[in-house]
Amino acid sequence: MKITDENTIMQEIDKKDGFVLVLFSTQFCGKCKIAEDYLEKVIPQLPDFPAFKCSVDYSPKIVEKYQVSSAPSFKLFVDGELVQTLFGLRAPDDLYYTIKNYVKEKENYEDVWATLMEESEK
Repeated sequence: MKITDENTIMQEIDKKDGFVLVLFSTQFCGKCKIAEDYLEKVIPQLPDFPAFKCSVDYSPKIVEKYQVSSAPSFKLFVDGELVQTLFGLRAPDDLYYTIKNYVKEKENYEDVWATLMEESEK
């Protein structure tokens, strides 16, 4: 997961041919930290899946543009369009199935998910 400024995130959303996941969080939010930890572990295992963390405390333009009303919240963009918002701390399977509904069919995320579940059971 990349931590970057709001202008870079907006450029990635606008130019992206495919999908982008943005975690909106705040500095002193315990649930945000848990969400960040989960994404740090999962996102590297999803090939070519761009994910960003955006601090709502320092990003007024993107917060207003995408109407971020709570933290943590996840926003999924496909081809530059907002397609899904998940509010609050989400279980890993919620995030997975949300992503799975929008990814290109050529990519096999079932195998990735099975691997993640095996690791979490250890």
